[in-house]
Amino acid sequence: MDTRNQFSDNIPSRSSDEYACIVANAPGELTSAEMHVLDSAHVVIAADGAVRKIPQDKRDVVVVGDFDSISPSIVLSETFTRVNKPCQEECSDIEKCIQHAIDQGIEKIKIVGAIGGRLDHSIVTIAMLVRYHPRLDISLLHNHSQTFACSNLGGASGIYRISTAPDTPLSLIAWGNSSTVTLSGVSWPLERFELFCSSRGVSNRSNGTSVLLQVHSGVVICVINATDDDKEDEIE
Repeated sequence: MDTRNQFSDNIPSRSSDEYACIVANAPGELTSAEMHVLDSAHVVIAADGAVRKIPQDKRDVVVVGDFDSISPSIVLSETFTRVNKPCQEECSDIEKCIQHAIDQGIEKIKIVGAIGGRLDHSIVTIAMLVRYHPRLDISLLHNHSQTFACSNLGGASGIYRISTAPDTPLSLIAWGNSSTVTLSGVSWPLERFELFCSSRGVSNRSNGTSVLLQVHSGVVICVINATDDDKEDEIE
């Protein structure tokens, strides 16, 4: 996968690229933006009990896990495929979903329904972005934002052109001790700037329709937030 021109879709923007939507089992129902991501996916993968969030008339749904959190009262549609992956101590249900997607040759994944409830589960989801980003275009969508990991490690080139609307809020957060980045097309550009694991890099804003990020060293978590106009459009 060529990550030099990787574009990340801001919520609630639309993308024609095929992707898998992984639905995680955090408490709460999916928002309208998350449902749009689910409806636009060419395949939907539910992490065990998260299948309850998916309409029964949705086709091409794969349910992955050890099925320890699916109530006996939940009747799966005939269009749902079960993939039994036990051994909870080896990896979480959401990682099992990612591994299943990789096994199916999927290269782009969007995760919804993953934040909320237990804090350790939310942190693990962010860790999954870090672990798998060199080989996958993988992102997390939550509360009008899209989150993904960037680096020059493994198959990642370290250069990311990110599509935005003008005045889009965005943040860069170092994962680990520090990361060195260059960021242009924003209100506060950075030139080979060393980010530490702190609040530096939070709440920048795009100037136009894209920003260019280069990660020289380390790993950064990039969070792209929807503009206020996008949030109002979703409510309407």
